[in-house]
Amino acid sequence: VPISRYSDRPTGRFVTCVPYSDDDGVTWQRPVDDVIVDTGGGGLESGACEPVAAELKDGRVWMLIRAQDGFQWETFSTDGGLHWSAPRHSRFVCSNSPVAMLRLEDGRLLVIWNNCGTGQYNRLLLCAAITADEGKTWTGYREIARRAEDGVYSYPYVTEARDGKVIVVMLQGQRMLR
Repeated sequence: VPISRYSDRPTGRFVTCVPYSDDDGVTWQRPVDDVIVDTGGGGLESGACEPVAAELKDGRVWMLIRAQDGFQWETFSTDGGLHWSAPRHSRFVCSNSPVAMLRLEDGRLLVIWNNCGTGQYNRLLLCAAITADEGKTWTGYREIARRAEDGVYSYPYVTEARDGKVIVVMLQGQRMLR
């Protein structure tokens, strides 16, 4: 379960961690490693925020992390989330906004993100792409929402219906849309 938590760091105040349970959720353990993305900011939302993760077919766990420098950051774990590789920029250019990721029933991965460059809260465009090879290549890039007159698009949540259709719920300004 990837989460972000506020730390006492002077910059990059949020850190990401993955608490784990080895007794079916009765108790939870603090992970060995925190994932730190320090883009230099000292503000409330600086650092590694709002992570999402998916297990890859080779057993690794891939995590994407919101940051403030125009990219989603990525890190990998080979031991179920106890330890993480050094975080680095992912291929996803993204404003300071969260991403959604879902493993589809057919095995592909879907990612939805604000493909808006480096504007701090530039959330004018929400895009989606799919990978069939665990993130090596991406296809089907689509704009799924573009700025409306009354707001921005952000905070996508995604699920797959029984019929295979993908349902996306997002925040538009102050309203949830689907």
